[in-house]
Amino acid sequence: MLRFGERQPYVPAPPLLRGLKHLVRYRATLTQARARVKNQLRAILDEVFPEYQQESLFADLFGATSVVGSTLAGQAYAAVLPDLITGYQALNERVATFTARIEAELATTEQTLTTIPGVGTVLAATILAEIGDVTRFPSSDHLVAYAGLAVGESQSGQGAIRRFLSRRGLPQLRAAFFQAALAAVRFDPYLGAYYRRRVESGLPCRQAIIAVARKLVRITYALLKSGAPYQPPDPEP
Repeated sequence: MLRFGERQPYVPAPPLLRGLKHLVRYRATLTQARARVKNQLRAILDEVFPEYQQESLFADLFGATSVVGSTLAGQAYAAVLPDLITGYQALNERVATFTARIEAELATTEQTLTTIPGVGTVLAATILAEIGDVTRFPSSDHLVAYAGLAVGESQSGQGAIRRFLSRRGLPQLRAAFFQAALAAVRFDPYLGAYYRRRVESGLPCRQAIIAVARKLVRITYALLKSGAPYQPPDPEP
């Protein structure tokens, strides 16, 4: 397969990026566990105190004041709820600890991804770590495919062509670019205008976000190759 060009030789990422990948993936595991605990807490609140989430009593439902106060919920959950709250608070601390470690590691890396509006430290670290050495991708199209954001086509027996998202790439990278796209349409005038044009042309909102994510992959490829900061063109009228 190597001989006929169907596969590329394995090129290990630099040690710093390999370590960063372990950090961002472990932090993602912690945030997923925290989300599951939050869902359990919400389910309990919906059962014993449904008005709690409907009223704007607290700016953050899972803030310190709200969480501590909610330990007095129904007797049926007297043993479970305090334990869930303790677990949630512990996960919060661990997420914060590994976020700080990721920020420290990223500070030692030359990168310009955080110059893209909406791309914070954790997203930039995730994208860098999952891509590894960008020179192993001959073009931005290859990186789009690696991120699982390439568009595939299939044809029915009646000749109709259906376009779909090919999910053959790396799910961690696809999720990172999707999150970055959600932020970019809010904070970047150029990408925000691009998103609105796609929606106005009839594309569903989620499909338009995927289109923005695909454009962000190409921007990322250019930044990693050049080392230059992000400079968006002026939004089109």
